[in-house]
Amino acid sequence: MPAPTRHPMALVDRLGRNKGNEQRLMEITKEYWQPTRAWQFWEYLDGSMTVIEKLGVPDFTTLAGASQRYLADLDLAARLWPEAAKADDHNVGDGTRRPALDELRRRIEAAGLHGNSLGGADGE
Repeated sequence: MPAPTRHPMALVDRLGRNKGNEQRLMEITKEYWQPTRAWQFWEYLDGSMTVIEKLGVPDFTTLAGASQRYLADLDLAARLWPEAAKADDHNVGDGTRRPALDELRRRIEAAGLHGNSLGGADGE
């Protein structure tokens, strides 16, 4: 690679998990092309590449270390840009609700579960 550029590989995953959220997609894309965070696992891009040596499979320790660095990047990216809610799982923004959320509420009420019965921070 004559002039490679490096980019955080974990952000490709975040793009797929935030489809439909234009603001997040723009933020993630900007960070991918102009990284500002302490990412650990990079992919390198260039217009051409020449293979100079064929390598064998890395040993377990090397693979484990690489996996740990990649998972740390996935975790950082998930904290910075949480997965976007599905389009039919939240309010539209004009006060109307999506059918999937209404159906979930109906099922909760039918099961006799209300408020803190669902658990979480207030119901643990």
